[in-house]
Amino acid sequence: MRLDPIEIVEYDVRRPALFEEQRRRDPADRAECARIKRELAAADDEDRPAYRAGKAPFITGVLTKLGV
Repeated sequence: MRLDPIEIVEYDVRRPALFEEQRRRDPADRAECARIKRELAAADDEDRPAYRAGKAPFITGVLTKLGV
């Protein structure tokens, strides 16, 4: 029998909804998110992992600003 170590991480299920709410509410965040998405899609519209990774710093920044 093989036992692999697992990593336990805490995940707040509210985070995606809070991010979307902030993005809709704040015109500057909405514009920056759209800019980032356009740039990432233009770079390679088939590489989904890179697209998600490219958005991550912005999303993290918004959530940090919200105190989440």
